Amino acid sequence: MAGPLDFRRLFESAPGLYLVLDTDLRIVAASDAYLKATMTDRQSIVGKGLWEVFPENPDDPAATGVSNLRASFKAVLDTGHAHTMAVQKYDIRRPEEDGGGFEERYWSPVNSPLFVGDQLTHIIHRVEDVTDFMRLEEQKREQEKAHDHLRSSAQGARMELYLRTQDLEEAKLRGFVATGKLGLIPRANLYLLLMQAPAAVCVLRGHDHAVELANPVFKQLVGTREILGLPAREALPDRDSLLEPVDGVFESGQAFVGKELMLQVDRGNGFETGFFTFVYQPMLGVTGEVEVVVLFGFDITEQVQARRVVEELAAHLREADRAKDEFIAIISHELRTPMTSILGWTRMLALGGLDEETVRDALDSLERSTRAQAKLIEDLLDESRIAAGKLRLDLRAVDLATIVDQAVRMAQPSAKAKEITLTLDRGEEPLDAFGDPSRLEQVIGNLLGNAIKFSHEGGRVEVRVARAGSSGLIEVRDYGRGVKPALMPWVFERFRQGEAAGERQSGLGLGLAIARHLVEMHGGTIDASSEGENKGATFTIRIPLHEASAPEEYVGRDPMGRVSRMPELANVKVLVIEDEVDNRNMLATALKRCGAQVECSGTTAAALAAIDQWQPDVLVCDISLPDGDGCSLLEGLRKRGIVTPALALTVMGRPNEQARIIAAGFDVFRQKPIDPVDLAHEVARMARPDEVLTD
Repeated sequence: MAGPLDFRRLFESAPGLYLVLDTDLRIVAASDAYLKATMTDRQSIVGKGLWEVFPENPDDPAATGVSNLRASFKAVLDTGHAHTMAVQKYDIRRPEEDGGGFEERYWSPVNSPLFVGDQLTHIIHRVEDVTDFMRLEEQKREQEKAHDHLRSSAQGARMELYLRTQDLEEAKLRGFVATGKLGLIPRANLYLLLMQAPAAVCVLRGHDHAVELANPVFKQLVGTREILGLPAREALPDRDSLLEPVDGVFESGQAFVGKELMLQVDRGNGFETGFFTFVYQPMLGVTGEVEVVVLFGFDITEQVQARRVVEELAAHLREADRAKDEFIAIISHELRTPMTSILGWTRMLALGGLDEETVRDALDSLERSTRAQAKLIEDLLDESRIAAGKLRLDLRAVDLATIVDQAVRMAQPSAKAKEITLTLDRGEEPLDAFGDPSRLEQVIGNLLGNAIKFSHEGGRVEVRVARAGSSGLIEVRDYGRGVKPALMPWVFERFRQGEAAGERQSGLGLGLAIARHLVEMHGGTIDASSEGENKGATFTIRIPLHEASAPEEYVGRDPMGRVSRMPELANVKVLVIEDEVDNRNMLATALKRCGAQVECSGTTAAALAAIDQWQPDVLVCDISLPDGDGCSLLEGLRKRGIVTPALALTVMGRPNEQARIIAAGFDVFRQKPIDPVDLAHEVARMARPDEVLTD
């Protein structure tokens, strides 16, 4: 017949790092795991004072381990409550046979009181060796300097995980007992230790693995049913993953660690999923055979959940890195494509020898390429404004049918280049709405650009404008490549153009995302539909109508018509302040073509001199200048009482730049690149505000 449980052996074989101290801080007992971690043996430390066995490292003047531990033990003795310490650097003395000296170590300590009756008799010192953890964190900090967001997020999550672990360990230590007799821990007190421990403890004995002991924490895994004395598989019929290693441990006599076992646990509010690490510790009898197997279980649910959060964050950031790399590659390709045409045709024109028709084709190609590059930049800036919540609308009364008509006119050259028939079906009824005309035209232009891009040569694109109840309906339909059903949920997402790199088309994949945002800012909706691949696609926009609005004349965007109505600027003196020579020459030429007198400056200093000497009627000023800032320049002029009308040229790349420009006193601001026709009309408006100008 097997003898009673040896609780001393149970304590000493526990997988945790435990040290039992009396109230004078003399060592009473230690687990085998603690001895191994601290490179000591039981005979040489039991009965000695803690500081004698574990002195401060004399070579580390900044060491605070001893003073911090003293303070923690005093708190436990004074309050009778457990004390969880922060991570401590406490170096351990290395045995002489291993070279002597001290070895750097980091620990996570929890100190808990032990009461016999009402008297505090001992302190249970439980530590976790986190040296490898701390070193790993240091290595990761060095390796991940290029990923600041990932590093800080991961460290924060790990620290939260670590602090939660400390709190859990504080609970796990209550109940480990000893007596006032140095080195002796009675059976009854060790039994109390196991029963009060927050770690799950279960003792299985014999060939049928009968449950001889199960503490309250372990019983949370089985609910209210009684299991003592029952064979393990009868007591725990639905815990196969927990019991599976038991047979092997009984047969081999080797301990086993089951990591992250997913088990149902009742913590007081019904069963829920938890994660546990179980140590299966065999204990041999006098015959050398395994008599019992002790299961020590540690609840690691919070650690697992926190780690999964970190893993999900890391996966998300890896995907963000991948998307960033792909996006940079796309930008590089899309910016270089129009530059190839621009550079090639520019050099061909410079060489000369081209016939008149080829020159016209070259100029048309140059205009298309520069407009394509300008649109890429504008899309990037719009996306930045949307992300920052800085995109604003210039709302006014508009006629939706007129806006669509202008967008279709602008898209006709691109359609003709692919021999695509582009038609517009619009009624005579006005569709009065309240919106930003340029932004609404941008939306229609994006849809038309997509329809033409994904249509086959010789295809057809149809645009329809109509009233639909209280909304204006705009429908753009093509009969081209269509959209795969799997991609329909993502059609308005940024950078989505296909499932693989081979499916990509020109562009950044921002047009539809920007279109959706702009439509929603107007209180409208935009939807997409497709019958499938190679069956075309239809995009439908609905914008609320306002019957009482009085539409203003919408500024036309037809290039040839606008050029024919260039304003007359005779006797208007314009100072162009621009440091880029090519831009400066283009602006000056456009204004001179209208009859203006033009002077140019490349710096704020030269501009101030020209203003004082020449007294221009209008200023056209770049915001970024080599020796100052356009806003600062104009603020200085306004303080001097100079009220010359001024137009700001800007890329609008910085947050709040529009507000800065207005606050500086500029009358008008326009984004680069500016159409020369637009420039001429803006200068005319500022120079002759009382005249009625149409374009």
